[in-house]
Amino acid sequence: MSSRYYIDPEARLEQAFDPEELKFFQGLRAKFSGEIIPADIVPVFISVQTEGWQSLFAADQDLCSNLYGLRALRPMIWGFPNWAKMGMDFNLRWETDLDQEIFSDSLRNRRVAAPATGFIQRTSAPPGHKKSRSLFTLPGHKLLFMAGMWASFPNPLNGRIPPHFTILTTRSNDSLAPYHHRMPVILADGEVDDWLAGDDFHKYLEREQSDVMGEQWKC
Repeated sequence: MSSRYYIDPEARLEQAFDPEELKFFQGLRAKFSGEIIPADIVPVFISVQTEGWQSLFAADQDLCSNLYGLRALRPMIWGFPNWAKMGMDFNLRWETDLDQEIFSDSLRNRRVAAPATGFIQRTSAPPGHKKSRSLFTLPGHKLLFMAGMWASFPNPLNGRIPPHFTILTTRSNDSLAPYHHRMPVILADGEVDDWLAGDDFHKYLEREQSDVMGEQWKC
């Protein structure tokens, strides 16, 4: 999977939710649309029924006590810090990369769904030619949701920053295999709540992924 995804401005993501939720993005350089890259602060869905969600509401107990529904939109940094490599783990293979306790604990207790119009993938090219890029979307859907998980990391500067999330990847299906051997775990809108808070979340990781459709990406 490429280290890019895209949110169409026409999705108007910031207008789709209660204004009370948008207060958590004030003062942050969050991106609600455009091309998203690792370390960007972006909106993701969390469940209000799972461990640790209260910490994302700061000290606003009134809002905590008046939440309705299963999901809430919160700002997070894309990518888990990887101190050993001086970089970020912006995606992880669910089959092999979750042995560390922080990863397995996040998968059990702190899952996210990242909304996107589609994800961007470089396509192969003959020797001497520049690789092109394609945007892969879910046919029939204005948005797809990429399954992931979140965790909080110590801030060396002792400042307040959003928590981090990473996207989970799986083996590509036939629709993406000609371009890359990995793809994000994709959810449709009707599956998001079950992924975030359901007990049988592994079924979304283990199943054959939905077919995606690619088109050349010029941006």
